[in-house]
Amino acid sequence: MESREKPRFNSHLSRILLALGAFAVYLAAFIFFRGLGPLWSSSLILIPIAAFAILFGIKGGAALGVLSFPLSRLIFHLFQRPPMTDPKDIVMGIAVSLFFGLLLGYLRDTTLRYKRTSEELARAISEVKRLSGLLPICAHCNKVRDDEGYWRRVEDYVSAHSEVEFTHGLCPDCMKELYPELVMMYAEKSGYESPSRRQ
Repeated sequence: MESREKPRFNSHLSRILLALGAFAVYLAAFIFFRGLGPLWSSSLILIPIAAFAILFGIKGGAALGVLSFPLSRLIFHLFQRPPMTDPKDIVMGIAVSLFFGLLLGYLRDTTLRYKRTSEELARAISEVKRLSGLLPICAHCNKVRDDEGYWRRVEDYVSAHSEVEFTHGLCPDCMKELYPELVMMYAEKSGYESPSRRQ
């Protein structure tokens, strides 16, 4: 089964088009709700601020939050509606717009960061191979029985079920058992004492 990837709005052009669509919704709401007072009409600017914050992150939300007052004044002037004139309302409107833009932008950036981190974690977990459970091993030859019931060398089994690769060497006890002459010759030349004798 093929998994189809959801369409993403990553390109700047598609995000700009969506932001312009949000402005169109703002203008339509502004025209449709003619009977609202200046304070409520000004609050409609939160629509494009939300769109910018969601599409462009904290910088986009903050930028439009700061530009919201001149933008809403321009819209009021174009549609010949009386804008807010009380300085307290103006300051409050800019503060609310800026806060709203920053908050939504922060939430968007945090969500994207969380999504990216969880995708990286899922990818890392999928790459990890882990051995667990009981593993039957022969007491004589040390071969292990795999899931299909076949007896395999430990090296083959562990390599197949993990990221481990084996290299071979000899421990001092096996070296002494297999090549006693070499061990004796090396011990005479260097004064070497095998670790098994030290115990």
